[in-house]
Amino acid sequence: MWGQLIAQKELDNWHFGNKCAISFGSGMPTTHDNSKMNAIFGCSSISDFEGKLLFYTNGKRVWNHANKLMEDGEDLSENVNPVTGSSRIIIIPLPYAKSIYYIFTIERNFDSLYYSIIDMKMNNGFGKVITRHQSVAKVTSSHLCAIQSEEMYWIVVSNENRQGLVSYKFNRNGLESNPIQSFIGKEILPNGGHISGNSIGNQIAISTINGFGIMDFDVSKGKASNLIVVDSLYYYNGGTTQIYRGAYGLAFSPDNRFIYTTVFDNNKLSDLISGLYQYDLSVLNESSIKNSEIIIDQRGYWGYADLQTRGDSIYLDVMSSDFLGIIGKPNSKGLAAQFNFKGVYLKSGRAGFNLPVALPILPIPNWSNAYIKSKEKCEGKSAKITLFESRIFDSVRVDFGDGVFETFLYPDTTFNHVYLKRGIYHVQINFYYYGYLDSVEQALIIKGVMPFDLGPDRLMCKGKGLYLELSSTIDSFQWNDKSPVLNRNIIEQGEYILTTFQQCGNYEDTVIVDFENCINLAFIPNAFTPNNDQLNGVFRPVGTGITYVDIEIYNRWGELIFKEEGPHSFWAASNEPAGVYMYKIQITYDLKGVTRSEIKAGTVHVIR
Repeated sequence: MWGQLIAQKELDNWHFGNKCAISFGSGMPTTHDNSKMNAIFGCSSISDFEGKLLFYTNGKRVWNHANKLMEDGEDLSENVNPVTGSSRIIIIPLPYAKSIYYIFTIERNFDSLYYSIIDMKMNNGFGKVITRHQSVAKVTSSHLCAIQSEEMYWIVVSNENRQGLVSYKFNRNGLESNPIQSFIGKEILPNGGHISGNSIGNQIAISTINGFGIMDFDVSKGKASNLIVVDSLYYYNGGTTQIYRGAYGLAFSPDNRFIYTTVFDNNKLSDLISGLYQYDLSVLNESSIKNSEIIIDQRGYWGYADLQTRGDSIYLDVMSSDFLGIIGKPNSKGLAAQFNFKGVYLKSGRAGFNLPVALPILPIPNWSNAYIKSKEKCEGKSAKITLFESRIFDSVRVDFGDGVFETFLYPDTTFNHVYLKRGIYHVQINFYYYGYLDSVEQALIIKGVMPFDLGPDRLMCKGKGLYLELSSTIDSFQWNDKSPVLNRNIIEQGEYILTTFQQCGNYEDTVIVDFENCINLAFIPNAFTPNNDQLNGVFRPVGTGITYVDIEIYNRWGELIFKEEGPHSFWAASNEPAGVYMYKIQITYDLKGVTRSEIKAGTVHVIR
C-alpha cells in the first residue's frame, strides 16, 4: 500500500539552455539569471523535498546549488561538448537513499548509456561526484526516460539494433544488469527524438525523425508492447520525391487523455513548418488517434522542440528563444488548451533543444499494514518485539504503552523492552521518512504467572471430604500425589501440593488436611420466634471458635430466599410467614490455630 505522492518540489528548479533558470516554488514560474550552464541539448536539475536546488548538469559539468562547479564535477565525460552537452539526461535519486543521485546520460554520438553518481552529503551539503561515466549498454538513439513502478524505476532506452526498447530496473540497490527487451518493429526506428511516459506509467510515447507512436507499458515487468504508429509523417512534395518531417517533443496531459507533440522540418525544406499538435487517446486505435489530430499552433520555422509537464501545465521549449511556451489547460481539447507562445520570459537566457526531464517521483509509503509480534510476552522479562514492515523509513519512535519511548533507526526492526506488569498495552509506532510522519497502533497482551489459592489448612471431620475446585483455565498441572484430576475431593489426611505450568512460569500452593472424630462443635436450633421479645429471635449456629458463617435459607418450594455470610451472620425471618424452612450453613472454626470447616443442613421452624 502506498500513500500520497511526494509533492514534486524536487522539480521546483529548472536549469536549461543557455543560462536559463526557472523556479516554481511560488506556484508560478519565476525566471532567474544566475545559471552558469550552457546546454543546447541535454540538461537536468534536481531539488530536495523542500524545493531547494541541489545541482544541475549538462552531462559534461555539474554545478551545485551555489552555482559553482561541484567537486569532481568538471569533466564527467571526454565525449561531451561543454556547450552542447549530452543528448539526453535524467537525474534520479537512488530510491530511499536520500543523498545519492544518479545522472543517466546518452551522449551526442548515441553510442552508449552512461551514469555518474553524486553524494550530496559530501562537502557540507554541496555534494561531490563519487562515480563518473560508467557505461551501461550500447544504444542507437537519444531515447531515454524513467518510468516509476512502486518502489523502483525502469530506465528505458533503445536497443542496439534499433528495433526495440530496453528497460533496466533501478531500485534501492542501484541499477540491475539484466535488462528487459521489448521488440517494437520497423515502423518507427528509434533514431533521435524522445520517449515519454504518462503519469501512471501504463503508456509510453516515442518520437523519431520519421514519426511517432504510442505503446503499452507493463510497469510490473518493464515490458513495452502494442505499438500504434500515430503518424509516419512521410509525404510527397510534388512529383515522386519523398520527404518527411520529424516528431520531437512529447508530453501527456496530466489526465493522460491527450498527448502533445512538436513537429519540425528535419530536412529544412522551405515549405515545411514547425508545429504543436494534440492527439486524443480516448480510443486507442490508429485511425481514431490520427483523426483526432488538432494543430494547436504553427510557426514558419523549425524551432519547436521539447515539451515537459510541470504541475497542471505543459511547457514548450523553443530553440534560441527568450520565451517558453505554455499550454495552460492541457486537459482541454483543441484551442481550449490555451497555448501561449510567450508564456515565460527567460530574460537574458536562451532556450535550447531540451528541458529538464520531469522524472517521476516515488510516492511516500504508508505503513498502515505494519504490525508487530513478540515471542516473549511475560511480565518482568525482556520482550523481543519484531516489526514486520518491508517499506523504507528513516526512523521509528516506539511508544511501548507503559510510559516508555525509544527511537530506532532504519533498518533496525527488533526492539527489546521489559514490561513490569501484565496487562494490555497499546503500542504506537511513529514512522519518520523524508520529513513525513505516519503512525500505526497495535495492542500487545503481556501475561504473567496466574496465582491460585488452595485455601487455609483444614481440620475435617472423619467421613467428610474436602472438595477443592480450581479455575478451568489451568491446562497443565501436577499434584504431588500424582492425581490426574485437577478438581478433587480430599478424603485422606496429608500435605497436598499443586504445581501449575504456565507460559510465563510455574506457580505452586500447598494445603494440609487432617481429620478427626468430630463432636458437635456448633448447636443449630430447630425453631425460633422472631416476635421482638428479645428471646430466641434469630436463627444462627451457636458454639466456640466460630470465625465465619455462610447461611442459605430456602422456602418449601426450594427457592433461595435469604443468603448472608460473615463472622456474625444470622437470619431474622423479618418478612417471612410462620412455617418450616430449609437451611444450609457452612461454618468455619479456628481450633487452636487450625482452621476447620463443616457444612450442616436441615429444617427450622419459624414460630410467630
